Amino acid sequence: MHGFHEFRVGSSLHLLCLAICLLATVAAAAWSFRQRRKDRPIPILRGSLVVLSLSAFALSLWANQQNPTLPWNQKLPLHLCNLANLVGSVALVWRVRLCQALLYYWMFVGCVWAFVTPSLYEGIYEIEFWIFWFYHLCIPVSLAVVMTFDQWRPNWREAGIALAITVAYTMLIAVFNAATDSNYAFVGKGDPINPSPIDVLGPYPWRVGSVIGVGSLLFALFTLPWTIFRKRFTPALGDTLTSK
Repeated sequence: MHGFHEFRVGSSLHLLCLAICLLATVAAAAWSFRQRRKDRPIPILRGSLVVLSLSAFALSLWANQQNPTLPWNQKLPLHLCNLANLVGSVALVWRVRLCQALLYYWMFVGCVWAFVTPSLYEGIYEIEFWIFWFYHLCIPVSLAVVMTFDQWRPNWREAGIALAITVAYTMLIAVFNAATDSNYAFVGKGDPINPSPIDVLGPYPWRVGSVIGVGSLLFALFTLPWTIFRKRFTPALGDTLTSK
C-alpha cells in the first residue's frame, strides 16, 4: 500500500483509477442503450447523475476553500472540468443540445487530459484524491447517457458554436489568470503538477494561442467522423423509441 500514499502518473494506482472510470462509463452506456431499446425512460440514472455532478462540483469547491495552503485565486471552480459538471447537469435534465455539445467537446478536447495526466499528487489517504476522481468521473458517465440514450450526435453548426464559447472562455480565463496570477485551464504562468501536453505548447503567454489553435483542430477532428459516417452511426444505435 506504500505506493498508494502518493499519486504518480503511470503508476498502478493511476491505471487502477483509469480502469474503474472506464468500466463505470461503459456500464452507464450499456445500460442506457439497453433501456432505450426497451423504450424505458431512465429518470433514476439521469437524476442520480445530476445529483452526483452537482455534489462533485460543490465538494471540489468546499475542498479548495478548506485547504489553507491554497491562495484565494486558486480556490475558485473555474477549471473546464468544474464547469463541465454544471453543463452536464443541464444536458441531462433539459437535454439542451448546446450543453450536450459542450459536454462532448470539453470531455474529449480538454477533460480527457485530466484522466491521462492528472494534476494530482495526493494518494488514497487524502480527501483531495477522492474528490478529484469523483468530479472527473461524472463527466464521461454523463456523456455516455447523452450519446446512448439521448442519441446526441456532433454536427458542424454545434461544433462551431461550442468552439466559439470555448475560445471565449479561454481568452477570458487567460485575462483573469494574468490579473490574479492564477493558472486556470493552464493558460496562466504556472505549469501542471505532472507532465502533460501543455508542456509542449510553448511558454506563457504564447501558450494561450497554441491552446486555442490545437483545441480548434481537435474540435474538427472529433466532429469529422460523425459527419462522414452519420448515416451509419445513427441507425446502428437505432431509433427504437419511434419504431414501435
